[in-house]
Amino acid sequence: DDLYAASCKSDQTSFSCCVSFKVLSYKQSACVNIVFIPNHIGFDIQLTIDGKVIIHQKIEVKDPPPLCVPVSFISKSLTACVKFSNLSLQKNGVSGCVALSAKYKGRTVKSFKLGCFKLPPNHVELKFINEDV
Repeated sequence: DDLYAASCKSDQTSFSCCVSFKVLSYKQSACVNIVFIPNHIGFDIQLTIDGKVIIHQKIEVKDPPPLCVPVSFISKSLTACVKFSNLSLQKNGVSGCVALSAKYKGRTVKSFKLGCFKLPPNHVELKFINEDV
């Protein structure tokens, strides 16, 4: 198996998962950090691979597309993608799941379901600027 270790943690407004795996015969470590931004009803996403930030972007909670970027420091033909699923926004927070994949020459060669989250983890009611969510 090419998956070595995975761990996730969360607090009131953030969720992070890290995984170590093998791709193209190289052992890599990747971390996805998500910070919920209630005022903008979105996330601040950061993906690091071997300590290098390759994605740092704000996205909306509503139907975000997969975020994919080249990982040229490993291979010119390698792309890393962060994908969200089952996103649900309610007055008491947001929940969903996150996955990470690696594509080589456009073909998926690795895919990991990193974990699911609920932010905030307790039932604190969030106040949105626009209640028509």
